Amino acid sequence: MKGFDIITNTFQELISPRTEQEFRDLQDKMYAITKECLNKGDIPRFKGLIEIASSDVVIVSAIYKIKSNRGSKIAGIDGQTIDNILRQNYDQVIDLVKKRFKNYKPKPIKRVFISKPRRPVI
Repeated sequence: MKGFDIITNTFQELISPRTEQEFRDLQDKMYAITKECLNKGDIPRFKGLIEIASSDVVIVSAIYKIKSNRGSKIAGIDGQTIDNILRQNYDQVIDLVKKRFKNYKPKPIKRVFISKPRRPVI
């Protein structure tokens, strides 16, 4: 990781991991920086997270985690299960995920207060 400036609390550049070990090291480093910032009362800020999340090694790691999840047998909103997706060629799966990242547009967040009845303290 290059260019982290602890004073301005930003990353100038995050390098996408090429191996699972580099991915774990990156997660550990980001965790340590986040913890340090929060202890100082700062908000951690990172640049390049979409690029990292769309790297091959991160996609493959996510697929393994999804596949091991009990809910992976249930079809998603698109009617597909992880098994349906993994029947495709490796490169097709990676390209599909990268394409979705490229077209990703976050939606605005709306905070809504949900009132709940008070429960007696036991």
